[in-house]
Amino acid sequence: MRRYALGSLLCAIALLVGGCGRQSSQPTATPDPGVQIEVENLNEPQRTGDVTLIVTVRDAAGGPVDGAKVDVRGDMSHAGMTPSRGSADSGRDGRYEVPFTWTMGGDWVLDVTATLPDGRTTTRRFDLTVSAP
Repeated sequence: MRRYALGSLLCAIALLVGGCGRQSSQPTATPDPGVQIEVENLNEPQRTGDVTLIVTVRDAAGGPVDGAKVDVRGDMSHAGMTPSRGSADSGRDGRYEVPFTWTMGGDWVLDVTATLPDGRTTTRRFDLTVSAP
């Protein structure tokens, strides 16, 4: 009887712990080897507030991709925060200016999705830290 009770208790704990994990609605990064996505200046210190992200989209040969739609979603690394979003549907020489807002300091996950003129979609994920002013 004790083994049964102990087994039941362990199963209940496992279910509770599993159910308490962070639930994420973030898209899964799906890189396309035929498309390169870069975001300029992410290695520089990021500060809270409004910014313009410069996203560059290139083909496998390194040539610029024009006519794409670029969507950016930023999520804090901890649960409970509303994501920040920005988009651009026109660019020049493969460079897209995306208005974006860093709402608070902390660790962020930035998913950049490019939908190409031929309908292909690819996403690249960037991890970064934003500082409060």
